[in-house]
Order: sequence, then structure tokens, then C-alpha cells
Amino acid sequence: MYLFCGRLNSELFRPIGLDWFTGGYWQIARVYADNMDTVRQYLDINDGAFTPFKNLNGGWTLNDGIYHIYDADTGMHQKAITLEKFKEMDIDIVISSIPDHDRTFAQLILDHKPSAKHIAQLGNIYQRTNIKNVMCSTGLEPEEGKNWVSYHQEFDLSIFRYEPPTNHNRVSSMVIGLPRRDLYGHYKGALPDYEFRAYGGAEDGWLSSLQDIAKVMRESSFGWQVKPGGDGYGFCLHHWFACGRPVITFFRDYAPYLGNALLEDGVTAINLDGKEPQQVIEEIRYFSDPERHKQMCENAYDRFKEVVCFERDGLRVQEFLERLI
Repeated sequence: MYLFCGRLNSELFRPIGLDWFTGGYWQIARVYADNMDTVRQYLDINDGAFTPFKNLNGGWTLNDGIYHIYDADTGMHQKAITLEKFKEMDIDIVISSIPDHDRTFAQLILDHKPSAKHIAQLGNIYQRTNIKNVMCSTGLEPEEGKNWVSYHQEFDLSIFRYEPPTNHNRVSSMVIGLPRRDLYGHYKGALPDYEFRAYGGAEDGWLSSLQDIAKVMRESSFGWQVKPGGDGYGFCLHHWFACGRPVITFFRDYAPYLGNALLEDGVTAINLDGKEPQQVIEEIRYFSDPERHKQMCENAYDRFKEVVCFERDGLRVQEFLERLI
């Protein structure tokens, strides 16, 4: 939304209404055996309140056939349309962001909007596409014969902003489910004078908004960013660096991906690769010294500003859109 609705001043719509599913075009629930609770979570039009993981269309208003759903995290209104409304409208571009939608959205274009251009957005690990127009935020190399743009997915830098650290012994995880819980538990036990917190549905539950996530990040000393396989784009990793907080992670998991450019052992992060736990414990304590920690936080924030420029990426995407196949 920040890119298309804000920076590029375009209109962006998403599906709403069960007809997208019954028509065979919407496939997000396919990996869950088309569980209808998941389908309704994304598509149902009802009078219920907005509820994460249950009802993403709560509190809608309808104007000229377009549903407006307030997104408290961005402060914007998402615009959603039914399949019938989609058929009535002039549509220039259709974007698929999951592999199953590469196929079904291509069929959607053939069936109803043959003059529309098709873009595939690659943002997850292992994601590939046969679509000719590609917006890639994973760090993959451009493929020959395709119209390709590499960019960083934009987020609000007024929410994820740098503030000097006030805590030097607090480690927080935001990775959903806390992968390698055993490793996290080992370091938590070995550093009893440190405060460890694990969100994302782990030991310390969920944080309800981006504002809450950013606040906890700024109150933390280090981000525990252990995620086997890494991230395609990695919002969480980029959020930590936008807030100027170094992370503790396995660098090997990020080596093929965009987030790798942020990581430098002992400068912006602590690398777990090839180290005995005692060495890592000593490094955490070493970089927890208030002056060293403050410098490491500044390093992380400076690296983010060096690597990520949403304005520059917006210009790249605009040029990409002008040459759509």
C-alpha cells in the first residue's frame, strides 16, 4: 500500500467476497485444504469487528461498489472489490503474490481483462515464477527475458524509527512460533541477568499492532532473529535495523537473500554460525557494554540507511511499470 497507494499515487484493490474462491481464482487457503475458516477470514463480507486471524474485513464501508476497510497499522483504507465489481472495472494491472495465483490470476486476465498486464511479486523464500513481469524483494538475480525489478517492500519509517538504546540487557524475538526454541532457551538460561522475550505467538504471546512491535524493538537491546531458511524479504529483520537494533542470527540463513546486506558480524549483528555457545555468550556480554552497545545500534541504523532507500526503489518500480510486457 505504501508503494502503490502512496508513493506511486495509484489505486490498489484486493479481493473480497466468497465468489473469488468459488470462481476458482483465489487460492490462499489451498495449503490449508481450502479450510473455510481461512477463506472467510480473508473474503467474508459480514458485520463482525475486525479480528486478526479471523475476520480481516471487519468494519467495512461501501462506496460505489468498493469496500473500504480501515487498516490501523498503516492509517490507510484498504480498497476491496468483489469478483463482479472487478469484471465491471477498467483494470490495468493484476498482481499475484503467491505461486498459486500466478496460474489463477493469469486465467482471470484471460477470462475477463485480456488487456491487463500481469505482475508476479516474489517476496518469499523458494518462490519462483513463469510470469514475465517480476517485482522481486528477495534478492534473486534477474532472469533473462523478463521485465524485472528488485526493490525493498516499503514500511512506515515513522513507526519503525531509530531512538538511542535505553536497555542493554534485553533480547526479544518476533519470529512467529519461535523456531529453534531449544537454542533460545539455552541462551536464556545462560544469561539469567538478561531479560528474554519471545513474541509471535511464542512464550510471551502476540503484539497487536505494528506500533507495539516497534515499541518493543526500540526497548530491546538485541533482536533474536533465528529463522531457519531465512526470509525472502524479511520485514522483521528490516524492522530491527530501521529501529537501529543489532540482531543475533545465523548469517548462513540470509546469505542468498536481500537481508544479507544488513549483516556484519561484530558491527551490526552477532553471527551464530560456527561458534560455540560460550563464545556467543561472551560476545553478547561484550556488546552489551553501554558504549559498545550504543555504537552497535548506530551501526545497525546507519547500515539500514545505506542499504534501503524507499524513494530510490519507488523510482525503479515506476520505470519497471513503464516497460511492462
